[in-house]
Amino acid sequence: MLSRLILENQIYFVTTKTFGNRRIFVDDETCGLLVETMRLCKTKYCFKLFGYAILPDHVHLLIEPGNRFDISKIVHRIKGNFAYQYLTAQNHKGSATRAGGGLATNEDHNISAARMKIILNRVADPLWVGEQKRRRIRQNPVWQKSFYDHAIRNEKDFLEKLNYIHKNPLKHNLTDDLDSYPWSSYQNYYLENNSLITINKLLL
Repeated sequence: MLSRLILENQIYFVTTKTFGNRRIFVDDETCGLLVETMRLCKTKYCFKLFGYAILPDHVHLLIEPGNRFDISKIVHRIKGNFAYQYLTAQNHKGSATRAGGGLATNEDHNISAARMKIILNRVADPLWVGEQKRRRIRQNPVWQKSFYDHAIRNEKDFLEKLNYIHKNPLKHNLTDDLDSYPWSSYQNYYLENNSLITINKLLL
């Protein structure tokens, strides 16, 4: 089996998909759960997050690993932590979807403080360990096992991947106004909105 090329101070463009391409990121609660999981893992596993976008059946990330964990271990921990919390929260029922399986309307994306508190409390201890939890994730897969990663070559490559990430909601017809799409780092870069997660923003 080929191993991944691990480089120091290397930024990776990562794409990871849900198991069976299931559209699980179709409501604010599930998307918020993933963002909060990324925030806590970012602190715990000491990586830099330069960009992200959450789509119904996949996620894009721009990550620079720290000294302790390579890109494979970081993505594995993000996915594992989220999967356990998601399965616990949903009780194997799956996330509630709207008619047609689409995302909520722009108006529905205005998350109340009370609802966000519920989301944050749900991730009180996402740093999962133990065989019992891992077995539960294996028996109820949330993510595809593998993921795609591309090592960023230079500044031009970085900007191309970041713009691709930010425009992905348009590509998938999830919105016609990126200012109103809350689940990407577009909010951090262009609207100075760090309310959900603080990223390692680069000047554009």
